Amino acid sequence: MRARMTSSVDYMMVAVAMLVLGAGIPACIITLTSLGVSDLPPQKVAGGAGLQNFLRIMSMAIGASVTQPYCEHMTKYSRAELVAAIDPTAPVFRSR
Repeated sequence: MRARMTSSVDYMMVAVAMLVLGAGIPACIITLTSLGVSDLPPQKVAGGAGLQNFLRIMSMAIGASVTQPYCEHMTKYSRAELVAAIDPTAPVFRSR
């Protein structure tokens, strides 16, 4: 849903995308936690849920710390590619 957004996106389109995301993530987390602890004996369910929660939070932190530098790198790369594609002899760049 976010991939189809442009600079002229309205509030409702953003709100609907966030609503779907807000409903989908908890549904996935609850389901994965239930599946992860379903085979554990009752005395180990709390520990298993805690371990899964720790791994989920750690994975999100690693993903966030890797994504930000990647986005910065790709921004610089894309900007360099665009600058290299500029033709200085084009009529737009000639002084009047």
